[in-house]
Amino acid sequence: MPSIFQIVFLIVIIFVFDKTEVQAQYQTSRYEFGVNVGTLVYQGDLTPGYAGDAKSLKPSLGMSVSRLLTRHLALSANLLVGKLAADESKYTDPQWRKDRSFNFTTRLTELSALAVWNFHKIREYYQPRFMPYVFAGAGLTLLHIRKDWSKVNTGVYGEVSQVQTGLAIDTLQSPHKVIAILPFGIGLKYRFTPQLFFNAAITYRLTTSDYIDGFKYAGNAAKRDSYYGISGGILYTFGSYKCPPVK
Repeated sequence: MPSIFQIVFLIVIIFVFDKTEVQAQYQTSRYEFGVNVGTLVYQGDLTPGYAGDAKSLKPSLGMSVSRLLTRHLALSANLLVGKLAADESKYTDPQWRKDRSFNFTTRLTELSALAVWNFHKIREYYQPRFMPYVFAGAGLTLLHIRKDWSKVNTGVYGEVSQVQTGLAIDTLQSPHKVIAILPFGIGLKYRFTPQLFFNAAITYRLTTSDYIDGFKYAGNAAKRDSYYGISGGILYTFGSYKCPPVK
């Protein structure tokens, strides 16, 4: 019976061989599949600053399928599900935001198509260890909005205030169920094996709506809502191993 040291030695030999001979014979496919997790950050009338609402972050889950068109350019189809949320009662400065105390939660499903530009050339039998990239495209987001204004301080915002008159208009509007988006961003891939990569990305979405949070005229009607995402995950590149020639 082989000893434990012999087994470990054999595993090491197989591992080293796999990293040298076999990897050199791996042929990269044009197709890639990815899964990622992350968070979505809302930017709109209920946020205290440009960076968005960091106190109401919600998780997201995404999947992607991409095809390499050239050695730099790929086309990617993407599906993402997640939530956006904000609650003004969590902020004490400025006081008017605490008095208004709007809050919302929006479940969303996002479908998008992206053009992805890799800065490093992807070769048939080799991919760099680090691969930065940029991307942009278009898509649709399906929304399920739940808004709440029950905590408004009516002693500050009476019936003739802009908040109350705006709410009267907003409550008559049907919730937006589908909006167009323009996603774009930057990312970085790190190669573990010829087939497996770690992927991280930041994606910003320009939108066509000011009702992602359910409020428009009660807030700032001149500014549209938007959101961005931070994600990390795994990419799997389809391909095949080619046996070295027999001599």
